[in-house]
Amino acid sequence: MQTPPLSPERINYLDALRSLMLLLIIPFHATEIYRLSGGWLISANEQDLGLTVLGSIIQLIRRPIFFFMSGFIAASVLLRKGRDVWMRGRLLQIGVPVVLSSLILVPVENAALAYDSHLSDAHFMATWKELTFQYSDAWIRHRWFLIALLNMIVTYYLLSLGASRLFAKGQVDSAVAWVTKAVRRMPTLLLFGLMLIWGPLGALLNNLLHTLLPLFNIVYFMNTTILYLPFFIVGLVLGNNRDAATAFMTLSRLDYILAAVVMVAYCSLWPWLRQSGTTEIERFLFLVVEMPASLIWLRLIASLCRRFLDYPSRFWRYLAAASYTVYLCHLAYLLFFAALFVRMGLNPWVAAATITFLSTGLCFLTYELVRRSRTLTFIFNGRFPVKANAQNIVRG
Repeated sequence: MQTPPLSPERINYLDALRSLMLLLIIPFHATEIYRLSGGWLISANEQDLGLTVLGSIIQLIRRPIFFFMSGFIAASVLLRKGRDVWMRGRLLQIGVPVVLSSLILVPVENAALAYDSHLSDAHFMATWKELTFQYSDAWIRHRWFLIALLNMIVTYYLLSLGASRLFAKGQVDSAVAWVTKAVRRMPTLLLFGLMLIWGPLGALLNNLLHTLLPLFNIVYFMNTTILYLPFFIVGLVLGNNRDAATAFMTLSRLDYILAAVVMVAYCSLWPWLRQSGTTEIERFLFLVVEMPASLIWLRLIASLCRRFLDYPSRFWRYLAAASYTVYLCHLAYLLFFAALFVRMGLNPWVAAATITFLSTGLCFLTYELVRRSRTLTFIFNGRFPVKANAQNIVRG
């Protein structure tokens, strides 16, 4: 499998945006090892405030941008292939890697966790078996994102199908055009207000769903689906209208001021929120800050990528093509290096940087193996290799 050639029709800055977010995944999980209050899969005794704040900043921008890009790119696929073909393709290209790659990677991840807990062979095997065969959460971990994305895709498909049967096509098109026009004219006021309302509203919906259908909510990650659904929808709307997308990525002085204010507020609240004993009311109020903060920084970073990185680049294309494989396999490598370096008692910043560097290197070596094998490409990408002249569709 080769990296597809550059195409004049491709939105180049999306490759850069997605690649930059990819490069933040491994550093984020490396900071989790040393975060205040601990509680991650592997936690060091040496907790570090600086790494906790760095992790909170990455967390603020990483998830929303991934869901936004998923919606943005879905819009172009929908226009080219239609709703039903798009739906089948997403189910295959997300569902297959979640299932098949987990069969390979989860036992490896559990081996790293067992090594972190016990050095003796007997205890190691007992812990590994317990994690692998008794704890269902072990088969999810960072793959929750793909499950939440599938939820959004199915939700959109069902809503779109229902709207097409209940309303005339002209009515649906008029509604979409009205929303697009509103976003184009008032991106800051409209979207900032939407996120300000949706944060606490999403928390209320999540609590209601958790009360009525607790198992459904936990198994299908409806809490994160509800919380980040607006970013997916905004991506869908903007992906259908380049003028609206341009307005979304054109920032005023007010936007820059808001970006600075909400970032300070978010970084101040995040370490405190991660400590035990935080009440639901406090989490509810935190969402009032988090959702608008995520939106404004999404706009800022997308705007910078569009302004400075909107040019054909094989480097960004390569990173974008590797992103899915890197996302799936990075945790297995990171946990092993974390278990190793935490025992050494190194400086937290030195250890986190070393873990990030080594894990990133192994992830890209894995991608090189995957893209050269039809079987591995299917396992990690949900499709067989395409010819070099085919268009490479960036996944969400």
